[in-house]
Amino acid sequence: MMIALVIGHSEEKQGAWNSTHRLSEFQFNSTLARLIKLFWRRKDLELIYRDCPYGELPDKINQLGPRAIISMHCNTFDGRTSGTETLYYHTSTAGMASAEIMQRHLVSALMLPDRGTKPRKEKDRGGHLLRHTKAPCIIVEPFFIDNDREYEIVRDNLDGLVRGYIEGIAGLNEEIK
Repeated sequence: MMIALVIGHSEEKQGAWNSTHRLSEFQFNSTLARLIKLFWRRKDLELIYRDCPYGELPDKINQLGPRAIISMHCNTFDGRTSGTETLYYHTSTAGMASAEIMQRHLVSALMLPDRGTKPRKEKDRGGHLLRHTKAPCIIVEPFFIDNDREYEIVRDNLDGLVRGYIEGIAGLNEEIK
């Protein structure tokens, strides 16, 4: 069974934005996801793009039957806020365990402030995806894309971010055997 790596947002709705570097969350994560898949070197990682309305995304993912789901995002707030956080559905113990694994590896790889793992309910940001997917699902926010300094740290350590994701995915594989 495979792991779904969901690229957050879409070509039409690109998510958070860094105006200095003229880069969207969707653009960043599209490139990052391809790098992760390239270096994973196994066939059990599927890249998922949102080519449907957001409300239909859980059904699209569920039809593939993944054993775990990682939704890739970048945070945004005020241009100064910093750090890594991972979201999971508040009643999912498997989601919480997955979030803790991924959070640990990304914080170690990026050395940004650890904002922790955060439970979400259905009405919260990202809650619809977390609630309506069958497999354990997490939303990963490794850094704040609107923070120029933080974006530049991540850009200059892209291999570390790729490694953090790969080590996190390997950890998830061990957890969900």
